[in-house]
Amino acid sequence: MKMLTDNQITDLASILIDVHGSSLSGSELTDRIMNLLEDISGFEFINDQDVHHVISKIRSQYHVTATTENH
Repeated sequence: MKMLTDNQITDLASILIDVHGSSLSGSELTDRIMNLLEDISGFEFINDQDVHHVISKIRSQYHVTATTENH
């Protein structure tokens, strides 16, 4: 199930960096991602496996974007 496009994943990662910086730790990053996802209509209805998949994609993009912006 594809809930977010690649562009939306990238946008969410950029929002996290803009608001919280590029050095969030693992648990801090997960908490911030969960907060963002709570504001997206329909995410309360997806199963845990799909939520974890989306979090993983956003985490990966966050690190890619943070590394790119720091160079």
